[in-house]
Amino acid sequence: MKELVLKKQYLLFLFLICISFLGDILRRFSFYMNFEFTRYTTVSKVVFIIVGLIYLGINFKQYSKNKKVNKIFLSVLILVFIFLVSRLFITSYLDYQSILNNAEYLAKYLFLPFLIILFIDLKESKKHIKLLIKAFEIIFFANILAIIAGLVFEIDVFKTYYYGDRFGYKGIYSMSGQTSIYFILMIYYYMHKLIFKINDKWDLTKCIITIAVSFCLGTKRIYFILPVLAMYFFFFLKGNNNLKTIKTGLLFGGLFLFFREQIIEITIKNKLLFQEIYNERGLLSSFTSYRSDLLKNIIEDKSFSNWIYLVGGQDFSKTRSEMGFFDLWLFFGFVGMIVYLGFYKALITFKRKHHFYWFCLITLIIIVFFADAFILDTNVPILLFLICSHINIYEKNRETIKSTVQA
Repeated sequence: MKELVLKKQYLLFLFLICISFLGDILRRFSFYMNFEFTRYTTVSKVVFIIVGLIYLGINFKQYSKNKKVNKIFLSVLILVFIFLVSRLFITSYLDYQSILNNAEYLAKYLFLPFLIILFIDLKESKKHIKLLIKAFEIIFFANILAIIAGLVFEIDVFKTYYYGDRFGYKGIYSMSGQTSIYFILMIYYYMHKLIFKINDKWDLTKCIITIAVSFCLGTKRIYFILPVLAMYFFFFLKGNNNLKTIKTGLLFGGLFLFFREQIIEITIKNKLLFQEIYNERGLLSSFTSYRSDLLKNIIEDKSFSNWIYLVGGQDFSKTRSEMGFFDLWLFFGFVGMIVYLGFYKALITFKRKHHFYWFCLITLIIIVFFADAFILDTNVPILLFLICSHINIYEKNRETIKSTVQA
């Protein structure tokens, strides 16, 4: 019975990976071709949510017996209640138009707990999580090929930015924030396997390729994470004493020489862009790409209510800061923000305090502070769920082996 449940949830998650990638492809090309309708990513998620709700309905009795599911579902109801009540406090009446305008953002925020509830059994299955990560890897490396092809042959459809002179190639994935976080999470996944010596013979090669190609994305998240990653490698992992480090350094040195003209061009263009913003608005604006200015304008706006501090209620159809934690606060308030962060606690169940986990946590928190894709992009929870499940399973097995040996 348990195996049948796992198989159904595995197939459902595989369907999610495939339909999300299909939505990305259609959205990417519809934007490039200037089609009137471009919201294929949203359509793909709506289709999946409908299928997922049907599955939940059919298996309602099974899910209702799970205490973890009931706790997460209660948190979801609290957030929906806060969402409705915040509109009532701010406008003194139930603003149906505001509710409709912001319902899509509510659905995006609730996609993570929806996945946790739907795949509550799957996240503990080592065999199925491993197969799903392999499936994701196939699409991920297909996109890497698209990025390399875009760089070598200057294919516009694979560019990160269609406007201005900014450099970057993100392949077939539709959003730059999503692509950057995918690369960061996959680097962390391979690092985890290598650090804890559970890697196969290709993981080091895949890690190197992922890091090398990430330079081509042209996003600040990547340019922030890679130097920090290098410092962590040398100071915490003693990478400077490793023969593999020397080989990897020679490889990256060769890549630098091969792409030296493009790298110099990227550096000059980005420096000029950030210098222009710095001269105009200051250091914080240049670092956040004007997001800090958006946040300041929202708070200083005359229509900004003090209730927003407590229960949120900002109308995202008009404006948002595009800074992860701040937008979460503006939408749900401090109360809802605390409730929402509980979903990540439900997703990350291991308790080991290894420096690698602290490194991942701190760097991801910094990224979330300055960009909203990690929380608001509905594609990110797909990979986050898989990698957190992978680590949870590893740590659970490690604890079991440790207890057995001590006994």
